[in-house]
This record gives sequence, C-alpha cells and structure tokens, in this order.
Amino acid sequence: MDPNNLTTEQATDLSNFVATIINQMRSSLGINNDVGDILVSKGSVQLALTVAKNTFNDKWAYVDHDRKALNKSFSEFGINGGGAEDASWNSGDFFAKPTIASFKNDIFHAIQQMMFEDGDQDMGHTVSLLGLINVSNSDKPSYLGVGTNYLYDDEGNVSDVSMFHYNIVDPLSYLDDINTDTEVLKSKGMFDTVNNPYTDLASALQQAESELSDLQNQLSTAQSTLKTNQDNLATQQSALAIQENKLSDLQNQLSTAQNTLNTDNINLNSLKSSLQQAQTKLSLDQTILQQAKETLDSYTADAKAKLANLKQAQDNLAAEQDRLNDAMITLKEKQTVYNNAQNELKQAQDNQAKAQADYDNAQNELAKSQTRLASLQADLRQAQDKLVKDTETLKQAQDTLNVYTQDKAQKLANLKQAQDNLAAEQNKLSSLKNISENKKSILAEKQTALSDAQEVLKAAQDSLKAEQDKLNSLQQHLSDLQNAPKLLAEAQDRLAQAKETLAKAQADYEEAVSTLSDKQATLKEKQDALEKAQTALSQAKQVLASLQAIKDAEDKAKAQAEEKTKNTHFAQTANGKVVDSQGHIMVGYTVKGNQVFDAQGKLVGTLAQTSTTRRMANTVKQENAKVLPQTGDKPNNSTTVGAILVGLGSLLGLGALGKRKED
Repeated sequence: MDPNNLTTEQATDLSNFVATIINQMRSSLGINNDVGDILVSKGSVQLALTVAKNTFNDKWAYVDHDRKALNKSFSEFGINGGGAEDASWNSGDFFAKPTIASFKNDIFHAIQQMMFEDGDQDMGHTVSLLGLINVSNSDKPSYLGVGTNYLYDDEGNVSDVSMFHYNIVDPLSYLDDINTDTEVLKSKGMFDTVNNPYTDLASALQQAESELSDLQNQLSTAQSTLKTNQDNLATQQSALAIQENKLSDLQNQLSTAQNTLNTDNINLNSLKSSLQQAQTKLSLDQTILQQAKETLDSYTADAKAKLANLKQAQDNLAAEQDRLNDAMITLKEKQTVYNNAQNELKQAQDNQAKAQADYDNAQNELAKSQTRLASLQADLRQAQDKLVKDTETLKQAQDTLNVYTQDKAQKLANLKQAQDNLAAEQNKLSSLKNISENKKSILAEKQTALSDAQEVLKAAQDSLKAEQDKLNSLQQHLSDLQNAPKLLAEAQDRLAQAKETLAKAQADYEEAVSTLSDKQATLKEKQDALEKAQTALSQAKQVLASLQAIKDAEDKAKAQAEEKTKNTHFAQTANGKVVDSQGHIMVGYTVKGNQVFDAQGKLVGTLAQTSTTRRMANTVKQENAKVLPQTGDKPNNSTTVGAILVGLGSLLGLGALGKRKED
C-alpha cells in the first residue's frame, strides 16, 4: 500500500483499528462512561486523509506537526478554532512498500509510546487519547480518522519516513458555536458513522478469555471433584469388596442350609409318610379300642352281658387267632411255594448242568465230526486227485483205444472199470457229506435244548425272586407293626428337630435375602456414583484436552519466540531508548549488558554494536538529534495520574479549547 495514497477503505480500516484500541484502554481503566467513546465516521476519515494530503503538499520534512496543514484541513471541514492531532513517525524502506499489517504494528507501538513514555510531553498525548478533556461531555462521542503520508528529506526529496496522523474531533470542537460551522461538518459526513468490525472481534476475544477463565476454573473444580470421587470410589470399592466377600460367604452358607433343608425335607416327607401310616393304624386301633370300651361300658351293670361281652371278646380273640393262623398257613403256603421254587430252581440248575454236559458232549462230537470231516475231506481230495488221474488214464485209454482198435473188448472192459471206480469214489464223497450234515443237525438240536433250559432257569429264578420279595415285604410289615410306637416317637422327635432346623434355616435364609437386598442397593448406589464420576472425568478430560491444546500452542509460540530472540537485534539511543530493527522505539524495554528485556522482564534479543537495518539507524539518528517542541514548562517527567487530573482541571478552568498538546 502507498502511504501517500491511502484508499478510503484502507484509511477506514486503520481508523477502526485505532478507535478499538483507544476504547479498550478507556474501558479497561473504567473511565469510558466519564469520557465518552471514540467513533469513526465518513467525515473523520476524510478529514485525516485531507490533513495527510496537505502535509505532503507542504513538503513537510520535520518530526513535528504541520500546523498550516492542520488549520487548513480543519477549516475546510468548518472547524475554525485551529486543528489538533496526535502523530507518530516511522522509518521504513522506500523500496519495500508497507502493508496494512505493518502499518497496524507501527501504530500499536506508537500508541504504547504515547501512553507510557509521554512524560517529557507533560502527558499531553495520554490525556488526548484517554479523552480526559471530555469529562463535561461524556454523553457525546468523539470522531477519529487516521491518515498517512511520506515526509521530505533535507534535500527536498521524498524520504522513506512515514507520518501517521490521528485526528480526533471531540465535543469541545464540534459543539463550539463560535468557531465551528455545524452544517459544514454535517455536509462533510462528520456524523455519518461507519461499522467497526474490530468491536465484535474485541468482544469475542474478551468473551473467549472469560470463557477460558471459566473453563480453567471448571477444570480445577472438576479435577478436585475427580480426585475426591476417585478417593471415594477407591474407599467404596474396598468396602464393596468386603461386602461382596461377606455376601459370597452368606450365599455359601445359604446354599449349605438349602441343601440341608432339602435333605431334611426328604427325610421329613419320609417320616411324614411313616407317621401317616402309623397314625392310620393307631387311629384304627384306637377306634377298635373305643368300640371295645363303649361295648364294655354299656354292659358294666349286667354280669351276664359282661360275660357275653367277654365271650364275644374271646370269640373276637379266637377270630383274630384264626386270622393269625390263616396268616401262618398262608405264610407256610408261601414257604412251600418258596421251597417248590427252590426245588424247581435246583431242578433247573440240574437241567442246566445236564444241558451243559450235553452241550460239552455235542462240542466233543462236533470236534470229532470236524476231525472226521477233515479226514473225509482229505479222502475226498485224494479221490478227486485219483479221479483226475483216472480221467487222464481214461483219456489215455481212449487214446490207446483209438490206436488199438483191434483190442476193443479189452478197452471196453478197462473203460467200464474206470467208470465203476469213479462212481464208487463219488458215492464215498456223498456219504461223507451226509455224515457232516447229520452232525450239524445234532449240534443245532443240542444248542436249541440248551437255550430252552436257560429260559426255564431264568423263569424259575424270576419266580423265586418275586416270592422272596413277597416274603421280605411280609416280614418287614410285621416288624413295622411291632415297632410302630417306637417308630412313631422317633418320627415325632425327628419331625420336631426338622421343624426347628427348618425354622432356623428359614430365618437364616430371610436374613441372607435381606442382607443381599441391602448389598445390592449399596452396589447400585456405588455404580451410580461411579458412572457420575466417570462422566465428570470424561468432561474434565475434554476440558483438559482443550487447555492442553492451548498450552501446547503457547509452548510452541514460546519456543519460537526464544529461537527468534537469538537472531533479534536492538540498538540503544543516546537517551537510553531501545530501537528494534523496524525502527520502532520499544516502550518499557531495558538493557542489561548486551541483553534486551521487555517490560515484563523477558529476554527478547541482544544489543547490536551498530545498527543492523536502515530503519534502526534512522530512528537512532533522529532520537539522538531530535528536539521536540514544548508548549509550556514541564513540571516533572514523572507526572502521576493525580497530576494529570489536576492538569485536566486547569485546562477546563482556563477554557483553552484550542491549546491541546498536539505533539
């Protein structure tokens, strides 16, 4: 961009940038409601561009204000009380054109200097930028415009030094009915404000910083909560493990008790069955006894009746004896059946033994038959071999017959003999085959007889076992009847013990169920607390990741800055000011040895023995030789804020509206 020919858009952008910085300073100091805001308008931008243009047309070559250009420009906009401005200068490279970014950098450093190194100017620039002369008109805004132009050098040529004009039209100027033509100001667009995009950016930055602070506080709280939750979780997990072990023990005890209960229930059911049988018999006996008592009681007055009753009882006894005898007879019959079964079993066993002997004999006969069969088969093979030989002999005889036809009768006799021999051998073979078949038939008959004997034996054994089971059942029933009272007492004792055991097991079971329910509820609470802690941990990790990303970016920037300081050089003027390679005077920078530190005491570079750039050399030269104009006696270079306010009161009291410090 060309400093001599800023476009309206470029000048408006620079004006918005400066207005935002000034408003932020006023807001940070808490005085914005007391001094009003800075706005940018179409007219204020054109005014600054006009001041820059008139300054260049005057071939201005000084680090000072061109009052002629100021007064002329302000007059063109209807302000006849004299023009005023804050200004800064920057030495650049004439052949390397500046950019909007480099201009903003220069402006930022210039505002720093006017705010923090303005003691030798009675803090006039500071008062102007902070708007301290507008206290009486805090409800009305001021209008700012920024313009630039190149200066001329001593030989009358355009130099590479740029001059920045910060022209502020405050309420004291545009409300002056005597020296200001308001209609001209309106026609020039002084009150036609433009949109300032940096305001939104500044608000967004402030909001982001506030949100970052909130997130950091939330992270700290979340980390503290996480630590507490983790400690609580560890304690709860330890307690939960103990409770789970106890629960496992109780469950094992419950399982044992349940098994015992099941066994007792089985025994109890068995005892109940025996008890029921005993009770049934007891009830029957009691009924008979009651009937006997009733019969006896009904005839106590009558001896004859009693005798009759006695006779009846005796008859009953006899009947019972008969029934017992019948039972004994039945038992004897069963015993007879048993004995018969035993005899039948013995007979079957004998039959089995005989059948086994027959089987063994049959086996022996079979072995002999097989041996004989083998012999016969050998004879058969011999006969077959002889048949083959005889066949060959027959063939030879036939051949001989053919040869000796004259001896036909002999040959026929020989043939017949051979045929007879062959028939005899074939008869022998058939006989041997018949003998083998007979032996096989006998063996099959023996095996069938053996199978039948085994079936008879098994049937006898089954019958014997059934009769023995009946006998055992009758004997057991008789024993049960004899031992019924004792068994009943034992069953009642076992029933009482089983009931007691059942009651205790039921109580233990209910207690275990209650304990288990409590543990499950506690476990659910622990799980809920764990899920909440995990959610908080996840959120904290997300916040931590965001903060870590910010920290990584800061660390990276710090590392880059440290690397940059190794190759960053500064120069120092005769009055102790520090100048960077761009020719900027660094506010708050100090020199220790050959090291340069910023206002926060951070190492930012080294002090060069000679200027390393042309801009640096020009600034050092200008600072060493410059003599700034003064507008009055300086009371003290270390003027405090209180002195500024006193000076402000003096200015307001004198009404010196046109004598604001412009340098």
